[in-house]
Amino acid sequence: MSVDDGLGGLPAAGGDGDDGGVGVVDEVDDGLVTRTQLPGVPPRVDYELTDLGAASRPPIDALRTWIHTHSAQILAHRESYDAVGP
Repeated sequence: MSVDDGLGGLPAAGGDGDDGGVGVVDEVDDGLVTRTQLPGVPPRVDYELTDLGAASRPPIDALRTWIHTHSAQILAHRESYDAVGP
């Protein structure tokens, strides 16, 4: 994946760092992604999955399949909950 943001890379932790989310920098720190800074104007940064990152695909794909299979049930429960309120 290549990102050309004109600033030399993606910000950490979900974009602005305020939401506590996991960002690309966290994934680089965890060894899931490599980051390569390329020269030029504007600056360009390439991100690539490591072997460890690629190994996460099967469980993520399984979760995606589960969500797709059960999405109607999940939405029905959510709508029921929202109708009554917390």
